[in-house]
Amino acid sequence: MKFSGYIFDFDGLIVDTEMPRYIAWREEYEKYGQTLTIRDWWIAIGTGPAIFDPAKQLSELTERKVSPEKILEVVDARSYELMEEVTLLPGVREFITNTYALGIPMAVASSSSRTWVFDHLEHFKLLPFFRSIVTAEDVKNVKPDPELYLLALRNLELTNISVCAFEDSPNGIKAAKAAGLNCLAIPNLITREMDLSQADKVYGSFCDFEPDSDFDFS
Repeated sequence: MKFSGYIFDFDGLIVDTEMPRYIAWREEYEKYGQTLTIRDWWIAIGTGPAIFDPAKQLSELTERKVSPEKILEVVDARSYELMEEVTLLPGVREFITNTYALGIPMAVASSSSRTWVFDHLEHFKLLPFFRSIVTAEDVKNVKPDPELYLLALRNLELTNISVCAFEDSPNGIKAAKAAGLNCLAIPNLITREMDLSQADKVYGSFCDFEPDSDFDFS
């Protein structure tokens, strides 16, 4: 089938923010003699602090010697520093610009903060291509709840059966499917070992298909 619109996750899909973010948190945990493994971090991918709040957890592990707010401030600064070396994931820019040229509307639905998403989309000069960008501040519940996708879908003024979501994590896939969307998974270095079986199909990168592809989910 062909789609009339696309909704993109952001972290780990458009840009590999997952690894820099994980490294920043791992460094902060190590600073206080604690460990944070990749598998520990899996809990946080594609969702918000209501599911897993590393700042709150680390504060509790240190018997509140440091506040969650201070921890988050340090990690955010380190994350932005690490992100300076990050580029768009393979095929992303070409797919987005080709989709735009075809007149197919696009949106972003991210559990991250508005500032985080907009800052990076602006840095990579991708903001003008999206008709709608919805983030954690726009909804009551982030992924795996479908609220972000339902809002993005309303903003695109399209039906769920005509729109495809792109995700890289189980939480994101659950949200997309709960919103009634078809979902293609494109994992990154961190999420490629996670269970992505709920997606309709898994691809290696955006280089593997075109915006006007006739997708076969049989």
